[in-house]
Amino acid sequence: MTPAPLPPRANSAETMRRHWRVTGIVQGVGFRPWVCLTATRLGLTGEVGNDASGVWIEAEGSPAALDDLGNLLRNAPPPARVTSVTEENALTHGMSICTFRIAASRPNGIGASALAPDLAPCADCRRELLDPYDRRHHYPFLACARCGPRYTVTDSLPYDRACTSLIEFPLCPQCAAEYADPGDRRFHAEAIVCPLCGPRLRALAPDGELMAETSAAIDAAVAALEGGLIVAVHATGGFQLWVDATQPEAVNRLRERKHREAKPLAVMVKDLTGARHLAHLTTREEELLADPAAPIVLVPERTGSPLAAAVAPGCGTVGVCLPASPLQILLLERFSRPVVATSGNLSEEPLCHEPENAVARLGAIADLLLVHNRKILQPADDPVLRVMAGEPRMLRYARGYSPAPAGIPLPVNRPGFAMGGQVKGTLAFVRDDAVVSSPHLGDQDTVLARERHATTASALRRLLRLEPQWVACDRHPDYAASVAARAFPLPRLEVQHHHAHLLAVLAEQPALPPGPVAGVIWDGSGYGPDGTVWGGEFLIAHGSACRRVGYLRRFSLPGGERAIREPRRSAFAWLWETLGPDVAGEAARHFGMDAGPMGRLCDGAAATLRTSSAGRLFDAVAALTGLCQTARYEGEAAILLETSAASWLGTAEPYPFDIRPSGEAAVRADVILTGHSVGWRLDLPELPDMAAWEVNTAPMAAAIWQAVCNHIPAAQIAARFHVTLAAIAATVAECIGLSTVVLGGGCFQNAILLERTAVALAARGHQALIPARFPANDGGLAIGQAFAGAWLHPPT
Repeated sequence: MTPAPLPPRANSAETMRRHWRVTGIVQGVGFRPWVCLTATRLGLTGEVGNDASGVWIEAEGSPAALDDLGNLLRNAPPPARVTSVTEENALTHGMSICTFRIAASRPNGIGASALAPDLAPCADCRRELLDPYDRRHHYPFLACARCGPRYTVTDSLPYDRACTSLIEFPLCPQCAAEYADPGDRRFHAEAIVCPLCGPRLRALAPDGELMAETSAAIDAAVAALEGGLIVAVHATGGFQLWVDATQPEAVNRLRERKHREAKPLAVMVKDLTGARHLAHLTTREEELLADPAAPIVLVPERTGSPLAAAVAPGCGTVGVCLPASPLQILLLERFSRPVVATSGNLSEEPLCHEPENAVARLGAIADLLLVHNRKILQPADDPVLRVMAGEPRMLRYARGYSPAPAGIPLPVNRPGFAMGGQVKGTLAFVRDDAVVSSPHLGDQDTVLARERHATTASALRRLLRLEPQWVACDRHPDYAASVAARAFPLPRLEVQHHHAHLLAVLAEQPALPPGPVAGVIWDGSGYGPDGTVWGGEFLIAHGSACRRVGYLRRFSLPGGERAIREPRRSAFAWLWETLGPDVAGEAARHFGMDAGPMGRLCDGAAATLRTSSAGRLFDAVAALTGLCQTARYEGEAAILLETSAASWLGTAEPYPFDIRPSGEAAVRADVILTGHSVGWRLDLPELPDMAAWEVNTAPMAAAIWQAVCNHIPAAQIAARFHVTLAAIAATVAECIGLSTVVLGGGCFQNAILLERTAVALAARGHQALIPARFPANDGGLAIGQAFAGAWLHPPT
């Protein structure tokens, strides 16, 4: 950080002393060195230091100079992000210090400082890395006060070297001199290292045998990539699996070994020029790619791209990223082609981050392991974003963003934390007026995943110095995270799945709407209080009060979970429900299925599991159009349907549908307070009385079935299906009659659906609130659950 230009000020012979406290992302971002240099230029004496709450400053000098420093503190240069500046006292002079200095950190403090996320190499470090005359030339662990590892190497706060895994690397005399020099870019840079005193790189065979070290290890990795082999790269937050993205055989081999049959793979390129060769990029997408968070950005793949077809089969989009670490820069400087850079794990397992476990967990996948001895204390996967409706939207919240705090529009009465859902797991912690989300933790279906969830919860509670007074979870009784929540001796908030999606979007807003809001919450599935599987819901909500006032027409899930893996089952059940057994039987023959057993699963008392899921409607239409009858990964049917629809949108008209009273009472889905909650209460505002509505999708089903029988192109059917859903959302919102409409749930990761729905709502005079900072999918559930805690009141 270079000091900001100083404002003109009047001279004053008077001397005063002041104390400031600064909070926000002010540790690990060069904030103390910037304060020290700025105060020195202003002619002040004193000191600046970290403590567990943030940064404190004691300064002495003329009142004008002190005023200047106070004003400049609020505008510190990036990557610092100041939340508050408090002048705690103004005393007479008396300090014995004749300079301005950085003081030793203090372990005390109220609350906890905001810890900076990991940052990709800055321009200066990149130049040093590639400069043959620099002493850090080609050193894969260089960093400075403005970049490098932060969260992933931190054990506790305040953020000092002694509290990180870098404590294992004592500074050499040259690094120590840079660390102590106020004029150096590495002045008090806690992650400072060099080839003499820092971590070392090793290349291992799959059985763990040492093959090469330091620069020879990079040579070995590049040679392996050029030979079409798979390399496990020890990245900032954990291992990645790399392979030449232009070699079909190599990509297919990675898929086979990783057990990832068809789910899209991310691609890393050297620079923006390389990204432009693969994808059509807007200015906003290029800015995202170049951001210090170094996210994966989902962008339209360019026709004629050199990528192997197996990288993102049938998607039309590709996840592209730039290097997030010096090691990745060095590899891509040597290897001139794009690489697949996917999470280092077997499918369904959490990210591998420890070199001692890498041979056991990745040795059967990788042909070479590139490891180092800088411990990763807090593993973090790579973030994923997509620009939709003109703004970046988070799809996976992870490294580079977590654990930065985000403001919420309501004060939290007591601190607490939320456990998230079963898939795309995250945790969220709240206190005062801010929420902190963990990085993406993955699905909670395995023992390893549940262990990672528990250790991350413990680590973040320690880092944040949080003493929770309540815990929140999903109302599904069998979610692993909900089961774990019941083990805490705390008041427990149980938040209905779709209400949590709605609350997550409200948590992002600068201010809450003044009254109730409507919600269009569409996803694959969520536990419904009425005993059905929800997923195509229309809600009204105000605080912790929520009521379902509409839903998409329900149909059976023949085979339960199996129906999610086989979209053709959803198609059969939808047609059975809307058009009858004869049409469903014709469809079964179309799918090559036996209609008899399927019909029995959908008929009468046997049809015990029923759903209103919009996600299953996507499955049904994808199956009917021949795009996806059996899904190889979650969401494949919807992705293929969106890709197909993109070519026909200009002329697409909605299919018919109708909205009718359901004959049911609106279902309450309020937050429930249970377990160790004596004396606690929830704020449950009154909601408007409203009859429940059902969206009858039978007219749409009949039109789509007729189109299939008439061999209408799949792209046309897919496009009309998308605009029909947008029209349904806007029509029901008009029936509800509330001006503010929240769009949430995993279906709104679909750019066509999101954009068309927002336009349709605006045309009818509604304001759409759309998730951006946190995922619309289940990765945002913990945020919504945590935000529910803002309406929780402790015993008096």
